[in-house]
Amino acid sequence: MKTNMRVMYKKIAFIFLILGFFTVVETVISKGLSASRPQIQPIVVPVKEVPAKEVTIPAVPQNPTPQAEQTSQLPQGTLSLEQIHTYFPDGNAQTTRSTSVAVPATDKFTQSQAHMSVPAVKKLIDAKYDTKKYKNIIDAILAREQEYKNDYVFYHGMDNVWRVPQDLYTKLYIHFKKLPENIFQHFIFLRFDGVKNSTVIRQFVINKLKEGGLINDHELGDFLYAVNIALFGNVGTDPECTWQYFIKSRGHLNPDRKIYEQILDAFGLTHQYIDQLMALTTLYETTEETIVQIFVPTHNVDQIGYLSWIRGIPAHKKTMDMVTRSVHDKKFPKTAPALDYYTKIFKDEQQENPVFSNLLDRVRAGDFSLGYFLKFYRNYPDKIEDINSFQARLMFTHEVLLNPLSGVKVFRYCMATAQQMKNYQQKFDEIFNKIIAEKK
Repeated sequence: MKTNMRVMYKKIAFIFLILGFFTVVETVISKGLSASRPQIQPIVVPVKEVPAKEVTIPAVPQNPTPQAEQTSQLPQGTLSLEQIHTYFPDGNAQTTRSTSVAVPATDKFTQSQAHMSVPAVKKLIDAKYDTKKYKNIIDAILAREQEYKNDYVFYHGMDNVWRVPQDLYTKLYIHFKKLPENIFQHFIFLRFDGVKNSTVIRQFVINKLKEGGLINDHELGDFLYAVNIALFGNVGTDPECTWQYFIKSRGHLNPDRKIYEQILDAFGLTHQYIDQLMALTTLYETTEETIVQIFVPTHNVDQIGYLSWIRGIPAHKKTMDMVTRSVHDKKFPKTAPALDYYTKIFKDEQQENPVFSNLLDRVRAGDFSLGYFLKFYRNYPDKIEDINSFQARLMFTHEVLLNPLSGVKVFRYCMATAQQMKNYQQKFDEIFNKIIAEKK
């Protein structure tokens, strides 16, 4: 039995010896083939650059890291305006951004789509308004946003009675400047005069802050236009929401006879038909008012606009928090008296006040530039803290908002029927032709 076991162990040892030999031979052959075979290099696909006019690429560091490490990811949660500046490049800012997120070549949303994509905002809209009743007008507005998606869009609520003087001034301007008639189809004068001398909006804001402490656009209506950056912007805060102004008039200043006289005087025309012009508003009366939709070319937006809050105050988080906190803590019953109080404080203390000093610094740094923010807004709406609080102000200049050839497009939407508008247009044209005939 022992002899048989010994023979078996010898056979097993012999088998392992043979297997080891073949393993060594295979390794040697494999290494030889690898050494003689040409090495295959990895393929590197070049990254397509975004045109400079669309986005400013941050400066490349002296020792660049791989592309995957240069683009930072957005952190969890929402971002304040100052935090957005930390991650998102801004060609107009005077501060250097150390990190940036990728800038999409094509925006994910239009502005109103972006706003309504936030669940809390959509829930508030549904709770506040019966939008089904206005489906046609909403669809038309959103479709036009899509049509002109390469521009930035803004919204304003206007009383219906302003249509007549706007039409009058626009048609007179086109007639006497000998501009193409079709301009009237996509441009309307919203004001009849503006800033006399071309100025940089950033310096305009700084000057007004230093003069008054805080901007109050109720006193600057001839220069600044209060607008939302989405159709339902500021939903839930009635005095700040465009859609609320459409649903119900806020009783703002309406055009009187003097305004018509000024328009006609500007072109040296008779006042004889003013009463007939003013009577035209009855032809298109509706329960609702008018929504104004303004498209501004991207290269013009930071020449004439800035990101704002209530009354046209720059959307400065420290100021906004200070005002809202004082109302929440019952120091003031409403926002208006709180704003009045801090306006006086800032005016008296100027840069000795740390909040006011920081506000001026942020304006100088370009934190309230619209271009960079709206690009972020269209692509990362869920990352914006208090997205429903932001507004904008546009400045009337003869180069842009008051220039039919600037590329600015203005459209108006109301609930008047097609027949109402046909009757109005027919009567308006009859009176207009009489006025022109008097000039001859």
